[in-house]
Amino acid sequence: MAGYNTNQILAATPAVLSLASAGQIDLAQSADIASNVVSGFGLAAEDTTRVIDVLAATATSTNTTVATLGESFKEIAPTANNLKIPIEEVAAAVGLLGNSGIKGTDATTVLNSALNRLAKPTKEMSNKMQQLNVDFFDANGQFIGITGTVDMLNKAMVGLTDEQKANAVSTIFGARANKQMTSLLLGQTTAMIDGKEQTLKGADALRSLTAEYENAEGAAAKMAEIQEDSVAGAYKLLNSAIEEYILGTNDAVGFSDKLKEAMKFLAENINVILGTIGKLIKAFVTYKTVLFALKMKDRISE
Repeated sequence: MAGYNTNQILAATPAVLSLASAGQIDLAQSADIASNVVSGFGLAAEDTTRVIDVLAATATSTNTTVATLGESFKEIAPTANNLKIPIEEVAAAVGLLGNSGIKGTDATTVLNSALNRLAKPTKEMSNKMQQLNVDFFDANGQFIGITGTVDMLNKAMVGLTDEQKANAVSTIFGARANKQMTSLLLGQTTAMIDGKEQTLKGADALRSLTAEYENAEGAAAKMAEIQEDSVAGAYKLLNSAIEEYILGTNDAVGFSDKLKEAMKFLAENINVILGTIGKLIKAFVTYKTVLFALKMKDRISE
């Protein structure tokens, strides 16, 4: 977790562990994803838990995973930071794209380019925006956001044929971004409104998901608890803790072979030890938390 001091690492470690368990990824990948998103959005180390909860909530409510979200955010975070788009709104957009089967870098590489085009429109783009009477920056030169863009464009294109809509989207955002932008314009999600489940589309879907992620505190811990409430989840958590220990052990090669034998025995006798595995996991996680923090402290001191 580059850029973090010892106290910040200690504070972030529980959330990073929750993300690893929730996303069924190893601890190193979890820490890498979290720190990349924090730095990409220009956030402070103290925002790590917020970022992790947003990632977990997005993976829970949309057709995405923590791993694919890490790839998506890596591409778009710097541009979003430059345009002052909150992480929660970006997560909503990435989630909607995921619901359309557009995930990972495929979701944001082109979207990133499309957003950058708006800052320096070509003559053709400007003409098309004038025809539609749209402007994606306010009187102060501030970007109106992804949700505002989708809302404005959908309203401006009412009455147009499908061909005219496709032409407008391709002209403004680039032909390669047609799939991503169309998925945002037509994207759907469900939400409980007045006790009834309703389908929301376009800007309404983005607003709903953004609001959900703005109140995502504790999402990673809850998701991790659900994942760990199974034999597979328990085994994954235990293996993750041991794996990270191996990476930090000087005689990792010899020790790894012994651990493989132990893990094989564990797998073959899992039914016998189910009664004690919970305590065993807690012990490893507690030990791992301390070990991880000490290892990062040593790296910082180097």
